[in-house]
Amino acid sequence: WPHDGPCRPDEVALLLIDFQSDFIDADGYLAKVGGDIKPAQEAVMKVKPILEAARSAGVRVFHTREGHRPSLADLSKYKKWRSQRAGAEVGASSETGSMFLVRGSPGWDITPELAPIEGEEVIDGPGYDKFMHTDLEHCLRCAGIKYLIVAGLTTEVCVSSTVRGATERGFECLLVTDGTAATEQNHLRPHIDTMLVEGGIFGSVADAHHVLVA
Repeated sequence: WPHDGPCRPDEVALLLIDFQSDFIDADGYLAKVGGDIKPAQEAVMKVKPILEAARSAGVRVFHTREGHRPSLADLSKYKKWRSQRAGAEVGASSETGSMFLVRGSPGWDITPELAPIEGEEVIDGPGYDKFMHTDLEHCLRCAGIKYLIVAGLTTEVCVSSTVRGATERGFECLLVTDGTAATEQNHLRPHIDTMLVEGGIFGSVADAHHVLVA
């Protein structure tokens, strides 16, 4: 990877998807819908040295956050209904007073271990595919990015949706297999395997150690 490599650092971006407290902390959205937060916490620790290495190597870093306007004007009726049934209605308050997946709430922000530094872009949007309703593609094009190293939460929702969106737009993705976690871990492997069907239809995969070495 990439198929037409070698590549230059300025052609590669590290895309960190939704490493937010709502998907990592015990009182966050993921925990309240019954998800296992331990794999998410472990993924954070795997990604942290990759983030540091990317910064040292001159690889651009983009962070994303899933979140809705405080007014919830951008929250569909279906998503509201579905999240309510799942046990953590978007916009409802957690035990600590944070509003699930609402912009500006503590749970919406990126976990301190992976917090962006000056010069790193943060892409905010209400959806699962981070190219939808955002300017992520425009920012990547302006930066001359061709290749994406992807890690994030959760594997079967926002990560999978974004990898597919990136592929459709001509970006070549590499998924960090232990830098992602699913709502339920039995969902993890099928989505990783899907990356590789038909000779790598959605790109390639590697574990954090090999990404770090590279």
